[in-house]
Amino acid sequence: MDMISMWQMYRAELLRFRMFGSIAAVLHLVVLRGVISFGDLFINSVAKLALGLVAYGGLGLIFGLYQWGTYKKAGRWTFLVHRPMASSQIFGALAGAAATWLVVIAALPLTAITAYADLFRPEWVDARFYATAPFVLGLSLVFYLLGSIVMLHPSRTAALIGCVAVFFLSRELVGDWVFVILALVTLWLGFVAVTCFKPDLKKPLNRPLAVVASALPMQYALLWMLFIGGNLVWSSWIAFEEHGVQSFAVHTWNDYFPPQTVEYLGYRNTEDALTHGLERIDHPRGAELAKQIELAERFEISRVWRKPVTRGQLLHLDRSAALADPEHEVAWAVSHDRLLLFGRDLRSGAPVGWMGERGLLTSEQVDDSSQRFPEVPSVVGEKYLLTSRSVYELEGRRQRIHKRFELPEDQSPATAPRVHGSVVSLMSDKGLYLFDAREWRRRLGEVKPLAYVELPGDIRNLSGIQVAELLDGFLFSFAFGSQSSRGFLPAEQVMAELTLDGGVEILGRVALSQGQPALLRHQVFVYSPLMQTAHDWLWAAIGPYRHGAVAVEPRLEPLPSKVWAAALGLSLLGALAAFLLGRRRGLVGRGLWAWTLGVLLSGLPGLMTFFILSPRKPRALPTAAETESRRIGIGAWAVTGVLDTGAWEPK
Repeated sequence: MDMISMWQMYRAELLRFRMFGSIAAVLHLVVLRGVISFGDLFINSVAKLALGLVAYGGLGLIFGLYQWGTYKKAGRWTFLVHRPMASSQIFGALAGAAATWLVVIAALPLTAITAYADLFRPEWVDARFYATAPFVLGLSLVFYLLGSIVMLHPSRTAALIGCVAVFFLSRELVGDWVFVILALVTLWLGFVAVTCFKPDLKKPLNRPLAVVASALPMQYALLWMLFIGGNLVWSSWIAFEEHGVQSFAVHTWNDYFPPQTVEYLGYRNTEDALTHGLERIDHPRGAELAKQIELAERFEISRVWRKPVTRGQLLHLDRSAALADPEHEVAWAVSHDRLLLFGRDLRSGAPVGWMGERGLLTSEQVDDSSQRFPEVPSVVGEKYLLTSRSVYELEGRRQRIHKRFELPEDQSPATAPRVHGSVVSLMSDKGLYLFDAREWRRRLGEVKPLAYVELPGDIRNLSGIQVAELLDGFLFSFAFGSQSSRGFLPAEQVMAELTLDGGVEILGRVALSQGQPALLRHQVFVYSPLMQTAHDWLWAAIGPYRHGAVAVEPRLEPLPSKVWAAALGLSLLGALAAFLLGRRRGLVGRGLWAWTLGVLLSGLPGLMTFFILSPRKPRALPTAAETESRRIGIGAWAVTGVLDTGAWEPK
């Protein structure tokens, strides 16, 4: 009987949204058909990512809010929850109907248009494009569950639970791990939504696992709200102390860091940064070099990581997927399956053809493996392709790809070539190459570097390079001092000189300190040591290429004793506050001690979620005698007040 009733409810819910679902599915299909007619659906861009997030995520969110919002109306909720079925079956029937419509609206049109382009149009359709439909469906389901939780959760701050939805949208994910994160997030939010579905929606959650499932994402969201708030309060206090209220209109908080700090050097221009280093290394030629800096050509080379490309990765993980050929108005995109470039006219959307390492290919050459790239290249900028060792450049005039430089076997390119006046820079993970800009523009093939400067430190710790072109060489300032999940890396400024004969001399090193106080630098740990550690593990698992392994290594710097003392004191005070407030709210026994222990472990975010999720002691209804006594007392007070003011006098 239950299964029949559940099926009937599922079928009724399907019919309830048949008009909306049918129109939305047809409209989605028409829009996708228009996109492939006038452009390329499979070339990634920031606009497409933003529109996709709003469209597919918004579809699920609005569906969840509307579906459960209509059932919460007076009379309908009572009729719904008193069906002869378990609450989980009722929720499963309604949510199952919503999921079915999301498949019809979001996934099926996208799958159909991908297959249509693959079978009937001269499109470049990789196998990975078919994985976009299940990802979009998962995106819609996650936001549908979030909308359901917002409507069903007893707390109005339930939207904070949605912070777990951002994990699978991270561009740090590698390969198909995005689906693992997506599945875990869907199961998590689904469990929270089921536990929130109960006859009395205002009644607090009482199942321990349900409380934990709601509390953890809330704590994570609150943790970073505290982090942002702490930085704003501290920076505002510094600005106010220096210049008063008017300082907020003309100054920024970065103006107040002293020299020889990481923050001071990070916000100086190239000339100031080079001068800062020369003034502190006490070199015999320091004054002479400082004068040359004033008249020299100066430029800065920032560290931009070349994110590894996994063959077959999802479209939204591509940072930049097309090379621009403005002369022929063609966009060239990388095919992961064929390891070739596919071109499309930017105006008409018509296909132009395929291109390999040796230029445009005929239909017979497309299947020739010798024309393909050795691996999936990274698209950097509008005309460069980077592989693990080589740098390629698109020449628009002849529509050819030229290999410009091949690095040694133990090096990989970290940035694309950049023109700085008379030189072109190219950074690898081990050093910096400089090329003659005139020769770079004139030659179409490989170019030999003018000079090579080995990095005087780890590139993972490099924050930037400032360069001045002197009369007889180049002056460099290497700024080191980055932050990772393991803490703050050792910071220093290294001054080096490159002479015309190619020799490199380290002029000196300047030790840098952190301008922020220790409590502010480690404020996340102070708020919650446990959640700081969990955050480190999470991002180490999502981006293992950053750390070399899915593990959290020991911290780079020992935490000061005052940081440990502040974290411990805050946890103890939070646990005490939770215990006292819990008793005031009527908690007893295991419930009281569980909340107290939870706040002790999770710190300040745990205390904040305790205020949100812990049940409040119900107010006792007054007896008839108390009501009558109160009524008489209020009447007597009113009469007395009138007599005291002299407003009533006998005639």
